[in-house]
Amino acid sequence: MRRVRAWSVPKEPEVPSENEDAFAANAAATAFAVCDGATESFASGRWARALAAAFVSHAPLDRALLAGARATYEQSFDMRRWPPYRRNAYRRGSYAALVGLMLWPKEHLYAIQAIGDSICVVAEVAPEGAAEGASAAAADSAGNGAADGAGAGPTLVRAFPLSSPAQFERRPVLLSTADHTNVVDGVHLLDQSGIWTVGRYAAHARTAFCLMTDALGAWLLGETEARLARLQAIESETAFADLVIEERAAGRLRRDDTTLMIVEAG
Repeated sequence: MRRVRAWSVPKEPEVPSENEDAFAANAAATAFAVCDGATESFASGRWARALAAAFVSHAPLDRALLAGARATYEQSFDMRRWPPYRRNAYRRGSYAALVGLMLWPKEHLYAIQAIGDSICVVAEVAPEGAAEGASAAAADSAGNGAADGAGAGPTLVRAFPLSSPAQFERRPVLLSTADHTNVVDGVHLLDQSGIWTVGRYAAHARTAFCLMTDALGAWLLGETEARLARLQAIESETAFADLVIEERAAGRLRRDDTTLMIVEAG
């Protein structure tokens, strides 16, 4: 049985149309994606949405799916009356990070495909009784920004492709609509082995796969298990928005489009 929760808070909450993040899941709840469009590139939110949809349509993302996403993106524009500056921006390309999750429920296997600085955090979730205690501890922590009672809460298994806050300070390599820029050191990004990790999750326990964009990833990995408990306790878009706004105001969370998808399996 799988449970999915997903929310997104834009950089400017009063202008949700400018949110450049995207998330998607397939109908079978076996493929999930979160994408983060690069702010400095052209129409990156549209590219992020095309990538997320392509991944969940027939995961994993390969070159054929990437070409299809690019075609969807290109066909969404009417360029006939564009001024030259807009055409030039379009030609420079759109860029986005992708983290995608695939599940094989019968085998209790998972695979994560990631390019860029969006991440998937895998965590073992406490049984229901213990989880209630962890949720209470997480709620108590909301006023001071730290959960000091998360021992009964989620336990980190792995974070991929980044696993420490310092790694988010590097400029990420992103998927582009300009396909020649997707080749690094002679190898296409989608052909590189480093974009993959695979594993097995417990058959008789709960595992949470938390897909998120970079600002939330850097925040989470700063105090991983305490903050995992806070995220795991969230049950509504309002609660997620409250957490994001609070942590931004406290200077603990970078002000950027912020997206979270939690997939529970087991």
